[in-house]
Amino acid sequence: MTQDLKLASIVLLQELDHIQLERAQLQSHNANALNKQERLIYAGMIANVLIADGELSEQKSRLFQLLLNALNLNGQIDRVFDTAKHINKQYLFDFFEILEQHQLKRSFFVDVIVLCRLDGNLTLSQQKILAELIEALTISSGDIELIQTIVACILDLNANPILSKATDLEDIRCWHEFLYRPLTNEIVAQGISGGFWIVDNAICINTGWQMENAYCRFTKTGSIVSENGQEVKIQHCKLFSPVMSFSNTRVMIQHCHVAMPLIDFSNCTRVAISDSKIQGVYASADKTTAMKLYSVSSASFKSLHVTTTNARAFYLYNSPGNFDSCDFVECGHPDLVGGAIAFNGRYSELNVKESTFNRCIARIGGGIKINALHTNTVSNCQFYDCVSSAKFLQDDNQCWDNTLLGGGGIFSDEITSNISDAILDSRFERSTINLGIIHIANNKLIVRCTFNNANFTYKWPHSFIVSKDSIFSNIDEAKNIPLFNQLEHQAWWSQYE
Repeated sequence: MTQDLKLASIVLLQELDHIQLERAQLQSHNANALNKQERLIYAGMIANVLIADGELSEQKSRLFQLLLNALNLNGQIDRVFDTAKHINKQYLFDFFEILEQHQLKRSFFVDVIVLCRLDGNLTLSQQKILAELIEALTISSGDIELIQTIVACILDLNANPILSKATDLEDIRCWHEFLYRPLTNEIVAQGISGGFWIVDNAICINTGWQMENAYCRFTKTGSIVSENGQEVKIQHCKLFSPVMSFSNTRVMIQHCHVAMPLIDFSNCTRVAISDSKIQGVYASADKTTAMKLYSVSSASFKSLHVTTTNARAFYLYNSPGNFDSCDFVECGHPDLVGGAIAFNGRYSELNVKESTFNRCIARIGGGIKINALHTNTVSNCQFYDCVSSAKFLQDDNQCWDNTLLGGGGIFSDEITSNISDAILDSRFERSTINLGIIHIANNKLIVRCTFNNANFTYKWPHSFIVSKDSIFSNIDEAKNIPLFNQLEHQAWWSQYE
């Protein structure tokens, strides 16, 4: 009886192992875009390095099977090892081409080193093979350091990584479950230096905090709310899908890559974002804005590269905004007002200088929508192919050409104060200006600007709107309505949300 029980226990353990293997899954591998033969070549090279010094341990064999499942090679382990035994010159050429064409270099080295180091250090044979592959594939020392950091985090080798630069980790997404550590209130309050973090619940912070050299991913249920009178600093980080809210705070974001942000700033004393990338392709149905500022005392944006496809990039309400040396590409949504920048503030001013707007779109104001221009609103800027989607009807219900009335480059509701030099030294290529309703007379509002296949319009027949040193070329007068228009203010112009 005792012997039978022992045998039954052994069988039970074996079956539990099989069930655990079936239930445990890595996320889908980035190499799944390859065809089956290419995936076999990829996996075969991993197998070759693994068995460089003999048989696999049971632990490595289990993890390798999980990796094969992630590669959609379920039940192919014998075929993979058979492939590994027949590596020749052509195989290597094919393998190198696969990694280079599909940007799988980092993915491969993370996969193979994680497996090799799972229950010990790399053997001499494995080190030699990997060194040859690193040289053949011209892997930089910086990439090697990053790969080592990622592997140490996945294997939990007491690593406290400091990233020299934030980087996208989508190519190793199958290891995300093992790579990221959950971010908590306590960890945020202590300050974050390095590491890979995931935010999967609501974090509320009432003290100052900082994050540096970190990679932080937000799930659909994750957010950070920061409410205090102190300072928040985020530097050299990669934030993926951050949902964040700051109020009564000083916020500084520098040298970051911010992907798919939804960030609000409310009643902050200062917001400063510089030397960063803000990028994302949003769901068009959401009609959203990447960054919103409400009643912020001071806001500056310098050297930003911004692409927010299907979303407005910035909305500022009663918040002075200074944009310097920023590039906006394909920002905006055809159903929102203001594509790259929407500004609504009676007692604050917008200043945009040395910036470029490319292919931005909005219902009105593809580049910039502002409630009222003022002196030096725009200087030394360039607008290319920025458009408006709005349609404006004449008295006979015929549509005007919206390319002019909608202010694809800049749309201003009106000009009420006695100002001049509102738009200076800027270039407009197929991007028009609508100055809105002008309540002043005889002031030069457009100075030393160049228009190519573009023009401007306004409501009120005052002279001296544009300086004589501005240049106009390639204007199709047959398509454009007169510079002076009869367009009345419409309520939806001010519907920013």
